[in-house]
Amino acid sequence: MTLDETRRFIINVSPKHQGNMLNLTWPIKKFITFLRDVGYISFGSEQLIVFSSPKRLKVLPCFTKDESGALLSAIDTSTPLGKRDFAIMKVALGTGLRGEDIFGLHLLDIDWRKNEISVVQSKTGTHIVLPLLPDVGNAVADYILNARPKTDSPYVFLRHKKPHNWLGDGPTGALIMKRYQDNAGLLHVAGDGKTFHAFRRTVGMRLIQAEVPLPSVAQQLGHKRIESTKRYLPLNDDMLRVCCMDISTYATRKEGLL
Repeated sequence: MTLDETRRFIINVSPKHQGNMLNLTWPIKKFITFLRDVGYISFGSEQLIVFSSPKRLKVLPCFTKDESGALLSAIDTSTPLGKRDFAIMKVALGTGLRGEDIFGLHLLDIDWRKNEISVVQSKTGTHIVLPLLPDVGNAVADYILNARPKTDSPYVFLRHKKPHNWLGDGPTGALIMKRYQDNAGLLHVAGDGKTFHAFRRTVGMRLIQAEVPLPSVAQQLGHKRIESTKRYLPLNDDMLRVCCMDISTYATRKEGLL
C-alpha cells in the first residue's frame, strides 16, 4: 500500500461521507498508524490527513408567518382531533418546545394561575419555565375541557382512539404535519426542513428578529450551550445584511467582476 493509493481510496469513497468525513478519516488514521508501527508501510497518517474535515452544519428553514397561519387554518377545530392538533401546534409556536416535550406534557406541568408551563426537557434534562400566552392557553383549555378523552392519564395530549395512551411513543409530529400540509398548500420533501421541528426554529427566528439577546433566546429554547442558539442567526437575512462590510471603496481589478 502506498501513499497515493490511500489518497485515491479516500477520494473515491468520500462522496458517501459528506455528512461527516470524520467517520472516514478517523479509522483510516488509526489503521495507517498500526501499519507503520508493525513495519508494513513507511508513511504516517500525518502525511495524508493533517486536519479532519469539520462537520457540515446545514441551516434548515423555518415556517413563514403565512405558512404557519395556513397550517393552523387547515385544521378543523370543530372536531376533537382538530382541537387536539390545533392546541399542539399553538404550544409549539408559542413556546418553542421540542415535540417530545409537548407530547409528554403533563396536566400538572401547566400552572393556570401563573400562566406558566414548567417542564424538564427530555433531551437535555434541563428544567425550564415558559410563559403560557393567552392564545396558547385558550387552545389548550378548549381541548382539555371539550375534546380530551375522559381518562385518568396524567398527560395533556392523548390518542383519541382507545386505548387513550400518550402521544410520545411514535412519529406523532410527522403524522400531524402530514395530516394538514396538503390542505395548507405546503409541499414537503425529504430534507427540506418543513417538519414539526420547524415550529421550534420558527420561534427562534422570531425571537432573533425581535432583537432579543442571544442568551435570552437560548434560555427560552432551553439550550445548554450558546453555540446551539447561534444556528438560528442565519435565519434572519435582514440583520445579517446589516453586518456586511461596504466594499464600494475597493476597486475592481477584473472586468469580469464589474
